[in-house]
Amino acid sequence: MRLLMGRVRYRMLTVGGPKYRAFCLALLLLAGWGYARGSDEAAGPAVWQVADFGAVPDDGQDDTVAFHRAAEALMKSPGAILELDAGTYRLGVENSPQPGAVTFRDLDRVTIRGRGANATRLLITSPRHGGLHFISCRDTRVERLCIDYDPLPFTQGRALVVNRDDGWFDFAVDPGFPALSEPWFADAPKPYGQWGMIFERDAPLLKRGAPDHLMLKTWRQIARSVWRVWVEPEYKTALNALKPGDRFVHLARHGRGAAVLFQHCRGGGAYNVTICASPSLAVCMVGGGPVTCEGVIVTVPADSGRLISTDADGVHCQQMEIGPRILNCVFRYMADDAVNIYYYPGRVVDRLSDSVLVADARNEIRANDRLIFFDEQAGAVTGEAVVSAVEQVPGGDGAPRLRVVLDRPVPAVRPRGLPEKGDAVYNMSRCGSGFEIRGNLMAAHRRYGLMLKAPDGLVENNLLDQLGGCGIVIGNDPFWPEGVLPSRIRIAGNILRDCGRSAHYGVSPWGAAIQIGTWSLAGPARDRACGVFTLNNNRVLNPMGSAVSLTSVEDVSIDTLGIIQSPQAVPPREAPLIRIENADLIDIRNVTASAPRPEVTALVETFDSCGPDIAVTDMRAALPPGVPLWRDSRSGRRP
Repeated sequence: MRLLMGRVRYRMLTVGGPKYRAFCLALLLLAGWGYARGSDEAAGPAVWQVADFGAVPDDGQDDTVAFHRAAEALMKSPGAILELDAGTYRLGVENSPQPGAVTFRDLDRVTIRGRGANATRLLITSPRHGGLHFISCRDTRVERLCIDYDPLPFTQGRALVVNRDDGWFDFAVDPGFPALSEPWFADAPKPYGQWGMIFERDAPLLKRGAPDHLMLKTWRQIARSVWRVWVEPEYKTALNALKPGDRFVHLARHGRGAAVLFQHCRGGGAYNVTICASPSLAVCMVGGGPVTCEGVIVTVPADSGRLISTDADGVHCQQMEIGPRILNCVFRYMADDAVNIYYYPGRVVDRLSDSVLVADARNEIRANDRLIFFDEQAGAVTGEAVVSAVEQVPGGDGAPRLRVVLDRPVPAVRPRGLPEKGDAVYNMSRCGSGFEIRGNLMAAHRRYGLMLKAPDGLVENNLLDQLGGCGIVIGNDPFWPEGVLPSRIRIAGNILRDCGRSAHYGVSPWGAAIQIGTWSLAGPARDRACGVFTLNNNRVLNPMGSAVSLTSVEDVSIDTLGIIQSPQAVPPREAPLIRIENADLIDIRNVTASAPRPEVTALVETFDSCGPDIAVTDMRAALPPGVPLWRDSRSGRRP
């Protein structure tokens, strides 16, 4: 008997077989007995097979209901182990209101274990949904399995004809990939669910010098596997980079959940898990912490011919009280950053007094949280305080608000007005501080390797290779917006090679393999609000203009930095190898560089906005004739 999806099938049951055990467990549950844990903890944790709940690999049937049964049982069994046999389990209900295929809630010290990422596969069959979601769990881990999708949440092919004047191109879908007539493409949310990327003709790499995204307006089938795709009007000029024969990926990004989600979880994580696809993120962490990713591999299956793995980030961390541990992982071919750690800032809506503010309720604020208020127009800190009390109150427009009582007055904080949006609220207690990122490979994906908007972290012994954007980006981001103001980060022993393939990143005057800064909506911030960074023993190969950029920061040490530029690697702009603007308390020593390209303007350049305390010593470089080691533009100063 198989109780799945509301169907009852009558079959002869083999006593002791997996379907017989599932039948017995179902009877116990219906009788109200539950799943007995046993009272003798000395006997060790309960160990279950997922087959006990009715999930049978490689039978072509959906196993979602069986996994839901297992999730209910695991809630009542702290320390339990759920084992998955080798083979493929199909998960996913197309019209489910849940964001993930299977949700595990309130688990305590539970392990969900496959037979290895090359043996146990979870195949998500709804391209709009996430995979395994863990909610309010403690010390719970998933390990030794693979997650993939069929059908895929993207398609790919080649451009046949490009009409730049009218803003369209003809796109031939590769055999074996979804047609654009599939509904999950048209119903992906706009604007960020319907877009695409241009790839090299003969390599799974973003096309060098091309924009890293084209926002798509609509499409129409014109032949059996050929579609005419119109871009949004503002992207017509971007079609100059798309040539007939170029390969193209068309995304259907649905932000309903990650392949693996940890929400308000403490401890545990994903270990030796391979993720081959997702309509959104590979791994998402929201609140709680610490959560660990160790041995996680995000990549395409071997010999699949796929150009991308996931439609969004490798690891995306928001509002974590303690930052993630990301150790010995591989992140390849994603359509976004490898790692992003941040707090989504709220806004000050009203000021009832100098110590009582009203903020929008975009994100979590609790008593004893430490807040920084930031004027994103000017790039200035307007106040710092600790929350004494907070309560939710109705807003004038019906949206919920937070009434926040502070432990001290903050008279300079500005509420929302026209045209200003109000000062940003950066919650330093829920931003992912204390992160650890060691021994990872980040390669051949869009955007940044590391986007770090949290303090007190370690970035050590990582390889970042052939990325679309910058390698390591540290600072607030008022444009998106994402905060907070990071500080006290050590960056050591990393190798960054060929970062900045895509247009825009290297063209920006602040673009660099390692970019650290405080930002306003107009560019560099007025305040040097981010600081205390240590860069030690890093190497940058073929920088996209600058190897290191320091902007509106202070207290930065750079020691033992090696920079090598191939004569064939043409940077997109003229730039110094180390660029310093509006910074102070900077100590640079023991830098070696071989950079023969004529675009190099100096080894180190300090702008007039910099402070007096900058030291540059022990520099050795092979540069173009006449290019100085240090160009110091501060008034009256000569190195």
